[in-house]
Amino acid sequence: MMDLLVSLIKQFEGLHRLDKVNDLVYPYLCPAGYPTQGWGLRVASMDVSAISLEEADQRLKNVLGFYIDKTIKLVPNVADDERKLAATVDFCFNLGPTALAGSTFRKRLNEQDWESAASECQRWVFGGGRKLPGLVRRRAAEAELLR
Repeated sequence: MMDLLVSLIKQFEGLHRLDKVNDLVYPYLCPAGYPTQGWGLRVASMDVSAISLEEADQRLKNVLGFYIDKTIKLVPNVADDERKLAATVDFCFNLGPTALAGSTFRKRLNEQDWESAASECQRWVFGGGRKLPGLVRRRAAEAELLR
């Protein structure tokens, strides 16, 4: 599951502001306007120091346990299905546990209504008040894993 999850996150978060000369990763503003660095992880401000590519990978690995645990607590019935778990953790990583907790998406997952869950998932495509093509693609990939 970890390989699938990391692949999903890296594919859709991307690694922005990588200086290919010195392999340093600088902070950037994500489409929703949050200071971010590495593989989609929020940072305190745009003034944080650059990090190495290896540190960006390590920071991602360090937070995945948190998102996996939160996801399993909120949606326990996806724990034994690698594809459904990866899709749901990716959603939680991208939008946060609070969004997952209060969503109709979660309700459909807990009802094991996979088709309705896939449809609900695909409603979460807005960032910064606008529909983002990257989120449309991400939600489609998650929905496919849920089906």
